Amino acid sequence: MKREENPTINPYGITEEWRWVKGYTNRYKVSNLGGLHSYEDKDLDYKHYQWIAPAGDGLPRVRLYKNGQWKNKKIAMIVVSAFQTIPSTKKIRIKNARAWNNWLGNIELVDK
Repeated sequence: MKREENPTINPYGITEEWRWVKGYTNRYKVSNLGGLHSYEDKDLDYKHYQWIAPAGDGLPRVRLYKNGQWKNKKIAMIVVSAFQTIPSTKKIRIKNARAWNNWLGNIELVDK
């Protein structure tokens, strides 16, 4: 059984909800709790995403694969963009300053 078919509840009592990652439909899903799931691709014989070193701001990133190319993405940005629109005048910020705590309720949009 896939993880998103069996939702979990985090310590805050929030049910995990999964959505497609923008620009990667049918390839990756992200949850409101910061989870990332890749889907099987017959053309790939290696891991479908890779954790990479945090960005200069300390936020964790992954490399996502599509059309023969890898793209670096911040987990927090993936989470927020899957659940709401991010205006170009805003950037993301982790509320409790714990960079690896990427659940949607801990990420806020602030002015650039």
